[in-house]
Amino acid sequence: MADGIKILCVDDEKLVLRSLVRFFMDDGYELFTALSGEEGLQILEDEPGIQIIISDYRMPGMSGVEFLKMVCARRPETVRLVLSGFADTATIVDSINDGHIYKFIPKPWEEDKLRNTVRAAIEKYFKSKESSEIVKKLEEVKEKILLFNAIMESLPFGLLAVDSYGRVAFCNQQGKELLGAAGSKKSTDLAARDLLPAAGLDLIKKISATGQRQAGSFTIGGKELCLHGSLLTKDDAPGTILIIEPPQ
Repeated sequence: MADGIKILCVDDEKLVLRSLVRFFMDDGYELFTALSGEEGLQILEDEPGIQIIISDYRMPGMSGVEFLKMVCARRPETVRLVLSGFADTATIVDSINDGHIYKFIPKPWEEDKLRNTVRAAIEKYFKSKESSEIVKKLEEVKEKILLFNAIMESLPFGLLAVDSYGRVAFCNQQGKELLGAAGSKKSTDLAARDLLPAAGLDLIKKISATGQRQAGSFTIGGKELCLHGSLLTKDDAPGTILIIEPPQ
């Protein structure tokens, strides 16, 4: 996991930075150091791959929490840790949410706790990244579904899909209007027999039996409609897709 991990350490004391560099020397991380929040922000601009940030709490000028709050706004995907030897722990805890800080590490740190905290931060980073990618893919799928539905509803003819159990899988608005089902309950709550007369159901049976395209016509609500259908294969359960339109 250490391969490719970049950590930025920010502290106004050079000795602390040197100690952190020595401490993590054998862990395989790539470390960057900064003596101020301003310098840390510049490093983040130059190194977009940094995942973990460890910052001192009390620094002259920009405090650690102010720095991490700015980091959160610019690089929310980073995991942020704060170091402090400041005695008033309650004040630090109250400040943590301002920078969306993951953990507080007291100075002087215990080596095992610091190492385990950083490992946990790295794990959190990758879990959050994975979750973000999943959300992004779901949004992409949602957009494709919305586009598909828009296309189906824009067709100049009725489109009816029936599964192998005779249930309506999809019926666009044009199809429902032609079949006299506009304003009825959701098409996916209907069975084919709720929408089609006997002639239409017979056509579906013929398509299922032969696997061949079929055409026919029927009258519904005093309107003559043409029906064209073919097999709709879905895994091992083929259904039927029908095009419905008035005679040309």
